[in-house]
Amino acid sequence: MRRAYFGFVMVLLFASFALRADDRLSFTASDDGWAVLVNASGEATTHAPFLRVKLDSMVLQFGQTTSPSVNVRGFRIGLAYGKPNGGWTVDRWSDTITQKLTLTPGTSQSVGPVDTLIPIDGLATLANHWLVIAVEVESGGMITTCYAHNKAGILARN
Repeated sequence: MRRAYFGFVMVLLFASFALRADDRLSFTASDDGWAVLVNASGEATTHAPFLRVKLDSMVLQFGQTTSPSVNVRGFRIGLAYGKPNGGWTVDRWSDTITQKLTLTPGTSQSVGPVDTLIPIDGLATLANHWLVIAVEVESGGMITTCYAHNKAGILARN
């Protein structure tokens, strides 16, 4: 009886994370100063204890840098939230997806499709979260991370 009750509570908890099928995700770089600009679209669905993110389109474009080329090393998708004193941080990450490619001025390259999982176990709600794509690049001898976000609140479907 206890197991049945626990299972029912878990179903109710994760059912509140369900996203409508017509909710499309759109990611854009929020700062044109990144070495690599990211534009992506797709969808997210819950498959307890994970949030499944499927991107059907992802384009990486050479951004603002003085380097003659940018080497993309990989990317991952995170579940972000705003911090009480301002700014934001990532609560959970997908595994890193290795993606080796080189971009030069004026070039862009399509990546994907992408299908990855972000663990959401233990989170009471996704209402205050949004998704972030973090692309790790090597530019000018330095390794940096470039970010693109989707719209804050898109996961608030309680």
